[in-house]
Amino acid sequence: MNRFKYNLIMCGIFVSLYTIATMVLEFFEGNKITTTLYYGLRNIGFGFVLYNLVFSFLLYLISFLPLTLLLNKFVESLFLRIIVYSFIGGISGIWIFNHLYNYQDFIRSYEFNKSSAIIVFGVSGTIYALVEYYLFNRITYRSNNQS
Repeated sequence: MNRFKYNLIMCGIFVSLYTIATMVLEFFEGNKITTTLYYGLRNIGFGFVLYNLVFSFLLYLISFLPLTLLLNKFVESLFLRIIVYSFIGGISGIWIFNHLYNYQDFIRSYEFNKSSAIIVFGVSGTIYALVEYYLFNRITYRSNNQS
């Protein structure tokens, strides 16, 4: 498996994890909203999923692809990769939470909890780190045995 295939697979994994994490966050927090002012999964359905797919693909190209390349080059420890990806996942969870539910009235009146976004996206960062570490080691092992 060459680098292009590896990065393409990691892009698919990131897009899947991000979209699932957004849907889980929407299930926990977005379903509390009963007004039509919020365009979430309940109001626009598949359009919400499609928006997240496109956004997560762009987010991967801008942020996680360079981060993955840097970590593959300089960090060998699985523990450090889990810490970095979970931390970045939690930070992006806060950003996504603020992006989806940016109305202070929503947050106060529906009693949203920002920590659910941190947990959901932190867990998705951990899963990404584990899959990325496994695939990277598999590529490295195969390339060392072929030469």
